[in-house]
Amino acid sequence: MSKSGVYLVSATTVGEGKTNAPKYTNPDDINLKMASEHQTGNTQNGTPFRGMGKEELLRHSSKPLWVRLRMICVAIILIGWIALIITVVALIFAYPKCKDKDSRSWWQNDVMYRIHVRSFYDSNDDGIGDLKGVQEKLDYVKDLGVGAISLSPVYKMDATKDDLSVIDHKRIDPDFGTLQDLKDLIKAVHDKGMRIVMDFIPNHTSDKHQWFLDSQAQTDVQYKNYYVWSSQITNWNSKYGNSSWEMDSTRNEYYLHQFKTGQPDLNLRSTMVVNELKDIMKYWMVTENVDGLYIRNSGYIFEDYDMRNETVSNTAGVTEDKYDYYNHEYTYGLESNRFLMSVFREAADNTSSKFLMADRRGTTTEKIQYYGSFPGSGVHVSLNPIGMAPCSGNCIKDYVMEWVNNFSNNKWPNWMTGGEDMSRFASRFPSNFSRPFYMLSMLLPGTPIVYYGDELGMTDLQATTEHVTTGLMQWENSTNAGWNCTNACYNGVNSDFSTINAAAQMNMAGSLYEFIKGLSSLRTEDAFRYGEYHTAVTSNNIFSFVREFDGVTGYLVAINFGDDAETHDYTSSHGTIQSTATAVMTTGSDVGFSVDDDVETESLRLSPLQGIVVSWDFKAKEL
Repeated sequence: MSKSGVYLVSATTVGEGKTNAPKYTNPDDINLKMASEHQTGNTQNGTPFRGMGKEELLRHSSKPLWVRLRMICVAIILIGWIALIITVVALIFAYPKCKDKDSRSWWQNDVMYRIHVRSFYDSNDDGIGDLKGVQEKLDYVKDLGVGAISLSPVYKMDATKDDLSVIDHKRIDPDFGTLQDLKDLIKAVHDKGMRIVMDFIPNHTSDKHQWFLDSQAQTDVQYKNYYVWSSQITNWNSKYGNSSWEMDSTRNEYYLHQFKTGQPDLNLRSTMVVNELKDIMKYWMVTENVDGLYIRNSGYIFEDYDMRNETVSNTAGVTEDKYDYYNHEYTYGLESNRFLMSVFREAADNTSSKFLMADRRGTTTEKIQYYGSFPGSGVHVSLNPIGMAPCSGNCIKDYVMEWVNNFSNNKWPNWMTGGEDMSRFASRFPSNFSRPFYMLSMLLPGTPIVYYGDELGMTDLQATTEHVTTGLMQWENSTNAGWNCTNACYNGVNSDFSTINAAAQMNMAGSLYEFIKGLSSLRTEDAFRYGEYHTAVTSNNIFSFVREFDGVTGYLVAINFGDDAETHDYTSSHGTIQSTATAVMTTGSDVGFSVDDDVETESLRLSPLQGIVVSWDFKAKEL
């Protein structure tokens, strides 16, 4: 009996003529014998091979051949696992990922609203707009979708009541109220989650400013060189015509005034003057907590040190006593101005990183230079007033791409449709041009800046080559558009106020106010706030672009700025545009689409001065 309790029978030949007799055999002996027979390739009498024993198996497995085979197999498995891990990691890094949202500041996200305070709203019925009036109308401004307001100068001024004739940069002119009124306005703005920007005028002061009086009298040596004085003059003309030099009988020298005679130019080459201006900046940004400053007339700050005469411009029809008679290469846009912008930026950064913007005439390249050569070395926004004539698709493309091609974190675009120093938008362009252009400027990357009343389609009250008077804000269809002019208003009111006024347009479907409000709301979507910009179809008439951000709805903005209708396949211009999209917004009912309609972007037709915004759901990009 075996160890397992099983009897094994072996057939054995005993001798000739004898039969096999059963024999009980130890199983271990049989296994050893079978292993031996297996070694020689034989088995006896068909006995099945039961396999090698443990010792034999270990002996064979220790041979070099089997060791190498095992190592090869293990290596293949390890290499396969490593290759798999590398492939997975590579796919993770190679596959398009959802981008993080950029960290952007309020001035990059918000719509800015420029207010000429005198003309905006009068709170005490004296015929002059004031600070309390601005505060009373904050809900109106916020309802439009505005996130920041920019105020015209409200500082203490001389008897001329010119906003730029400042006699004290830290006091408020009584026409506008008191310093407490301004404090209340600043608090109210911040309470509504908005920002406030005030004007900063470094180029000149009033001739009644104490600095000028001291410089004129020369009784205090500190102020002797606060202004630009000279015993000799050049051919430089002022903005208002005739010579920019005025003889002062008290000092018996000429002083420079690039603007009005009563507005002498400060000497910005004086460190003491620059320090005075930096102190004014600190006062408003730190002490009074305004969010930013608008550097006015910044292109005039420096003049040629050697006082060279300017060359004649040869502008047809301009006489020698006019400003445009000369080229102004020595009195405007000097390189020194850029340096001073960096000085002002440093002062702003030292006051909790407050915001700076500046105006500068010239080419787009010249305006962009105000941003500085590297981040933080210039202003946050170099203003871009829309000064072009109405033009078609390719013209719009050239205009937009000049800014967008320079787009970076320290060269942020902006689209300024109006201001005190230019004719109103509705007076410069045909009425049917407004909506297409607002659709463009509000949805492009950059900061849109809207001038008060332009959201209603207000036009100029009076416009000349020297000065633009834009009229009182038209609030309602009542006498003087809601102003009390019993004691004579500061300015007049356009005769069209019965239809073009705030009360009529607010909450009225299809009004220009509601259209701009809708655009303000749309630009808060992630695709417009953080998204990429891609030019889509462009032609002689069409300008279009895509705004998209990973993981959110994408948008196509398509506008026909030309005189002819055009049909295009927009899907071929950018890979993410879907063939069927949803209409989000149009310039009007005549476009042929209503909101939420399906739009076939493979054959989208737009008539002259029509625009549409369509959207589609995000789809992950394929490798």
